[in-house]
Amino acid sequence: MRFISSLILASLAAFMSSTTSAQDYPNRAVKLVVTLPAGGATDAVARLLATSLDKTWKQPIVVENRPGGGQLIAGEFVKNSVPDGYTLIMFAHSLSYEDLLTQTTYNPVTDMTPMAMIAGSGYVLSVPAALPINNFRELIAYSKANPGKINEGTVGPTGVAEFQKLWKDLNADITKVPYKGGALIVPALTANEIQLYTASPPDVFQLSKAGRVRPIAYSETQRHPMYPDVQTISESGMGLNNFEARYYFAIAGPAGVPAAIVAKVNAGVATAVDAAEVKDKLSQFGMRPYKETPERTRAIILGTRTGAQAMIAAGILKPNN
Repeated sequence: MRFISSLILASLAAFMSSTTSAQDYPNRAVKLVVTLPAGGATDAVARLLATSLDKTWKQPIVVENRPGGGQLIAGEFVKNSVPDGYTLIMFAHSLSYEDLLTQTTYNPVTDMTPMAMIAGSGYVLSVPAALPINNFRELIAYSKANPGKINEGTVGPTGVAEFQKLWKDLNADITKVPYKGGALIVPALTANEIQLYTASPPDVFQLSKAGRVRPIAYSETQRHPMYPDVQTISESGMGLNNFEARYYFAIAGPAGVPAAIVAKVNAGVATAVDAAEVKDKLSQFGMRPYKETPERTRAIILGTRTGAQAMIAAGILKPNN
């Protein structure tokens, strides 16, 4: 009986301690780990969020870049951190399946506690102004009528995997041409050296305004505010009503973060991305806020992973190990 009483008291003490720590969370600096080097979109969104959370939480948010290993060095670090909400990770969408492509013992789904979505965007499909293609249906028809004439500039050997699967499903004749980065693809597109680029919205915005490239489709189910006249792929009339490809940024912590702290983080991020200056800056990045519950955040990440697994099975995504 004494032993059982001790267990009950110990459990009650642990519960009270957890509740107290959640009530005053955060009461010290929070570390936000970024999986990629400083200077890119992931880092920029992380620092924007950190600045806003500083004001929301009245505690410093320290951004720490830990690049390398296909985002997995940062993931291993967070995995092994104390699950108290004081070490968070900037979860770019591709992190949900990096372990399927790179040899590692780290699983970004089971070893993570998804907490909140931050922001994201779909992709704008653009062609050179000289190409007689005005929409997605015409792109597919042109590729079939002109075999070998549509070369798609991609960042790395894979590009946006959802589109590689789509080309296969539609029997489109589109050839990948890998580049080291988007900065090299854009001039090739304007020169008609490649005929297609699946870009983040800001990458081709000014060129489209200048008439040097033509945006022909957008990959979310709602049109992008930067391109209100550009149809979504789901509007193409090709039976692709459920097609969607997008990138996103989320917040997660190590496995085992208490639900009360997860709720605090989710609420804090929602308030931070609601700030007018954050919305304005995200708009400049071509993104919009994605406010979701922790449960919905987990479902989105799992959906991305499931899609990647299907593409690996189809040979579209190829493991590096």
